[in-house]
Amino acid sequence: MRKVFAQIPSWHEAVDRVIPVALRRWRKAWFSAPVKAERRAFHDAIQAEKYDAIIDAQGLVKSAALVTRLARGVKHGMDWQTAREPLASLFYNRRHHIAKAQHAVERTRELFAKSLGYTQPQSQ
Repeated sequence: MRKVFAQIPSWHEAVDRVIPVALRRWRKAWFSAPVKAERRAFHDAIQAEKYDAIIDAQGLVKSAALVTRLARGVKHGMDWQTAREPLASLFYNRRHHIAKAQHAVERTRELFAKSLGYTQPQSQ
């Protein structure tokens, strides 16, 4: 998760920990010592635990490849027809059909509800 959004998931009582990632900044200096150290810390943090669910809400190959390869647990994402980049769906253990016609926020809410097994509350 990008650092600017990292606080949001922590608002939920069931979230123990959020691990932010700075890919955009890392790309600019991929092989520099500080970035290498940050990448190693990210790698170690991701692999330190087995997760109940790993959810890729972006539906992009970049996000799917990064986290699903490193994190241990059941990987969830959108199916071939609904992911922004269909190839991303190949990285998931569980693929969910999420209607593309919905607003991005509603798509994300539905993906999380299906991934975590709860009924999606209706928007007001």
